[in-house]
Amino acid sequence: MLFPRNFSFSKYFNKISIVNYNIELKAQSPFKRLKKNLIRRNSKFLLVASISAAVIVILAVGAVLYKQYFSKTIADNEKIKWSLQEKERLLEQAHADLAQVQQQIAVLVEGRIPKLRPLVYDQTISISERYVRDVIFTRTGLKSSDRVFEFRVVLENDSNWMVTPQVQILLFNDIGIQVGVRTLTHHLATNQANASPLMAGEVRIYSSTIPLNKQREAPRYFLFEFHDT
Repeated sequence: MLFPRNFSFSKYFNKISIVNYNIELKAQSPFKRLKKNLIRRNSKFLLVASISAAVIVILAVGAVLYKQYFSKTIADNEKIKWSLQEKERLLEQAHADLAQVQQQIAVLVEGRIPKLRPLVYDQTISISERYVRDVIFTRTGLKSSDRVFEFRVVLENDSNWMVTPQVQILLFNDIGIQVGVRTLTHHLATNQANASPLMAGEVRIYSSTIPLNKQREAPRYFLFEFHDT
């Protein structure tokens, strides 16, 4: 007899099935592990690739935005620069026009009032008219309303006879309106002992301030007016 009496075919086939399954498992295990490793590696690669792609996209978007901002900034700067240059050009033109108008006004004023002279400060202005040799004007004070206008006049009698000075200093604004006047009296002479008639060959100095009118307009011109014969 080939099989024992108590032999069970079901158990035998079950054992065979279990052995075959184990054999299959052992045979398939390396491939599954390899597959899992490949899947794991592929997952890491995909993750790294995704992150890299995201970084590249962010950098690209940032580069585009920066380029747009930089281009806009350059355009704005160029616009501002052009605007400043245009304003400077207009300002220079305005200064030139103003200087031309002032020159035209000066010509008209000087032509309307004979012997009118431009007033400059802290310089010796040669007059050489009658017995007035020269004059120096000085402006002192802090504010325009507190300005004081001083003068120093040198008289010289180069004739052969004595003269009695009767002279006034008149100040005018930029359009030829009189804004101040001072008469040279004997008490303004620096040496009042010689403040009588100006003798032949005598040199005398007068100095004082010139009061301005209520408007306190800055003088631009002056002249000497003589009242003696």
